[in-house]
Amino acid sequence: NTGRDARAIARAVLTRTLLDVDKPVPRTEKNPDEYIHSGLIRFERKHEAQTGYFTAPYIWLWMLVEKSHEWGDSILRDWAFSDYKELREFMSSPGSKPWQGFERFVATFRCLKSTILDENEPTTISEVHAGALLNGDLQFINHHLQLEYAKHRTDTRSEKISTRSWNVECNKSIVNVRQFKHCIINSPGAKAGDAFISLDLPDDKSLNEIQQYKHTQNSINQQLYAKERTKSSSYDDFFILFTTSANCDVKLPRRSGIVYEKNFKEYFGPFAGRAFRQSRVRTPIPSAAPTLEVNINTDPIEQLCKVNQIGEKRANVIFSKRPFKDINDAFEKTSISKKVLKNFYFPNFPNGRTLHTISHILPRIK
Repeated sequence: NTGRDARAIARAVLTRTLLDVDKPVPRTEKNPDEYIHSGLIRFERKHEAQTGYFTAPYIWLWMLVEKSHEWGDSILRDWAFSDYKELREFMSSPGSKPWQGFERFVATFRCLKSTILDENEPTTISEVHAGALLNGDLQFINHHLQLEYAKHRTDTRSEKISTRSWNVECNKSIVNVRQFKHCIINSPGAKAGDAFISLDLPDDKSLNEIQQYKHTQNSINQQLYAKERTKSSSYDDFFILFTTSANCDVKLPRRSGIVYEKNFKEYFGPFAGRAFRQSRVRTPIPSAAPTLEVNINTDPIEQLCKVNQIGEKRANVIFSKRPFKDINDAFEKTSISKKVLKNFYFPNFPNGRTLHTISHILPRIK
């Protein structure tokens, strides 16, 4: 089944599933070698062992989403990787800050990981946060998460919530966090976690997963990490810090983790480039200044519009016609002059292959 195999591969990529070259990929009947012949999916061996991990470019997952309606896979279809409408509205809202896009990106990525696992499937912190530096693990029941925003500053320490229900007023509704169905981004300025999830534990104990986002170029040291954990988490909660810092000198406490610039690739996989872009505080690019930073195949409309001679109308044409193999393909599909298109970045694909080779990754993709 093509849709089943596609989802199994996406799951293996996103959760950094350790694969054996001589055994079928979980939830498929094929060994890793049968999926990597095209070059778009790669198998990275763990040293010289028989085991390793699948890696794939972002555009591969994007193409799977575009094809998913043909397979009837609602999970892949509902990821909507190319839908930037909500992000554009959020970033243009009064008081929003550029780095808040990174907060939203990380929280959305956590929701995405929850959907690639089955509803009510037992999982662990080490699976949903594969690629992070971790100390300790925690088993819980997975639920498909929805992203919400708290209207008011909310204490995220589990020991401060003694009732079975935990109602938080969000932008669209009042959410009972103890239903385990939501990842909630806290109100700005809260002396607590920046985002939080209530974990459904097998023993009915109520603990939280707390995410903290730190935009800094300074090194993350023990004192800073301890301060961030203490203000947002109880002793038994799981705490993870996401930071733009390139240096980390921390001995992680129990049930703690960190994702920093040097392990973005391991954690975000095909989304690493997007995570890095979202993490940067960008200054506006003058309309007359061409830039090669803007990826024509993956960047949102707001970024496309920053390219010289690209307004909202042309950006929407590009958005509706992409992905493009190269500048010639973009010219044929959009009728935008090559003089303008040359200001975009056109990504190279593995081994010089272009997007039409996506049809060889899995059978019967036409």
